[in-house]
Amino acid sequence: MNQQFLVVEASLIDRLFDKAEILSRGNDLIHGISSIIYRMTTNKKNKWLKLFDKGGNYALQIYENINRQVFETKVLQLQKAMTLHLNPYSTRIILIAKEQLNYTKFNLHVVYELQHVDLDSKSIKEQREGLNQKEAVALLSLLCQNYVLGAQYTNEFLDISPQNIFRNGNSYIVSNFGINFAGTKFDRIYLPKTDPIYQEKVPSQKNILYSYAFRAALVTLCQMTQIDPLDLFYLDGQFKSELLDNLLYLITKKEDNDKKKDKRFIRSIDKFFNEKLIHTKGQDYNEQLKKNFGKSFEYERSDRILKYKYNKEFIDIFKKLLNVTHIQSRAIFPLLVSQPDNRLGVQNSYDEQFYYLNNYMNGTFDNKVLDGCGIVSSDQEGQGKNKGRITQKCGQFSKGKEFGEYNIINIHKKFECTLYNLQCGLTFRYVNWEMLYLVEDVVAPINPIDKSPKESIYIFQGTIENGNLKEGLSHQLDNTIFKGKFQNNQPYEGKMNYQNQNNDVFEGIMEGFNRKNGLFTTKDFTFEGQFQNDQFLNGLLEDKDGGKFYGHFNNGLKVKSGIYYYPQSSIQYQGLYANDKRHGLGKFIDKSQENCIQEVIYNNGKCESKLNEHFSKALKERKTTKLKTIG
Repeated sequence: MNQQFLVVEASLIDRLFDKAEILSRGNDLIHGISSIIYRMTTNKKNKWLKLFDKGGNYALQIYENINRQVFETKVLQLQKAMTLHLNPYSTRIILIAKEQLNYTKFNLHVVYELQHVDLDSKSIKEQREGLNQKEAVALLSLLCQNYVLGAQYTNEFLDISPQNIFRNGNSYIVSNFGINFAGTKFDRIYLPKTDPIYQEKVPSQKNILYSYAFRAALVTLCQMTQIDPLDLFYLDGQFKSELLDNLLYLITKKEDNDKKKDKRFIRSIDKFFNEKLIHTKGQDYNEQLKKNFGKSFEYERSDRILKYKYNKEFIDIFKKLLNVTHIQSRAIFPLLVSQPDNRLGVQNSYDEQFYYLNNYMNGTFDNKVLDGCGIVSSDQEGQGKNKGRITQKCGQFSKGKEFGEYNIINIHKKFECTLYNLQCGLTFRYVNWEMLYLVEDVVAPINPIDKSPKESIYIFQGTIENGNLKEGLSHQLDNTIFKGKFQNNQPYEGKMNYQNQNNDVFEGIMEGFNRKNGLFTTKDFTFEGQFQNDQFLNGLLEDKDGGKFYGHFNNGLKVKSGIYYYPQSSIQYQGLYANDKRHGLGKFIDKSQENCIQEVIYNNGKCESKLNEHFSKALKERKTTKLKTIG
């Protein structure tokens, strides 16, 4: 992996959270990848992080079976959203995790906080009331701010389908993980098929702006008027510009002395509604039918549809943003909430102040001071240990000071990014692209792609010194658990529990994640001695019935010389082995009798010498007991 990623293991998410229910499925149309979204709660049985008892609501989005290139591209976009472009207008990303299926395929897991999103409430798609001008300005302003503070930097803030936008007090918040069932990212219902972004394999920043501006305007207009967006598109996906012009004409405030009539347009709202808004009328009729429980009733257009009128200056903005002939007119979109234009008149408008390399500010300002949301980047000049340090703060600000939800990134010899005021009560700290500190004694190592599950620790609790694991408890992706001392962030001396059907346990010295010297215990046998490449090398192997073998091994197979002690007997066999079988010269010895020895020759596990009466009888009696043997 060429990029530096802040990606933990998906097993960490399974340990910290529980899946409560499926919210929906999504589809990222940029990459053509599908996802499934779960509502999550904190794991109440979690013994690692008691602070998680604060609970909270979360969402988990899983992009399934994606290739390496898409995985890496998607992670970079998510990472920008999580670290440097945190804003109060979108849901907060707190964890990005991988589940490697094979060398080329991955599942990508993303955890979002739902602190400001009440998914039990209705999204604006389900709201059945039009917007007056003040409310409409608030919604369009939110979508503009979401772009200038996030979406212009990362694709993760581009999904503004109505089913992903929720009320947040007097404002709104965008659920940027996309909970709509039909699909997320560039919802086709809100964008003409003729838009140039559909012709690009990799969308350009310019066309991303143009498409976002169009969708933001259309979403707002449909909420204002309560019309179905399908009425504004032909079946082939082209936009009905003439219908839009008529609609904007009807909802524009007319001055009393303005007697001018435009003969191109239908001037009666009822006539326009009945003749042009087929989908809206059908939806309205079905809603009234449902309210009347299917009984016959006299249908009339609901008052909420085309209820309000708006200033001409405000309507002119929509004419520019929804222009499909001269799409360059949509370039005004970010200026609507930016200095010096600020045509929507937001209280704290957006601005960018660049001083010199690594020293800049951008965000919402009040009297040249960050207030609301933004980024502050600065470096340390002069001499001393802090020379060259770059500090970046992003998130919420009040009168120039960070507050609420914010992140701080420090770059000086090493990288460090800290996520403050998480809903769970913790402070996540990513250090040097290698470790995520959940608390000071609980960390999640950031493992590179293709690292084997056996060697991938996904959570550790214990003593940590200067970023190095010293002593504690670790969980690995292959389901093993190690407790003991560590060297070079790997198990060194302690107890490894393999969590398999044989209940395998090793106690002793390890070399990396391989056994080196110690006691290995399973339900069928034990081995004590030396290991090489995680296999027996020299030592004592004992089965559960008491049979013992002491000798040499190669890749876990008995070789060279060894001694086998028969169970419940004074007889032993000393001789040569090859490929786990007796092979070559050997001898039987009965330790209970003086000079009771017989030399024999084995060939590939078969004795070619005739045993004397004593050993023949003794071994025959042993055979009738049906004792298993490892010798």
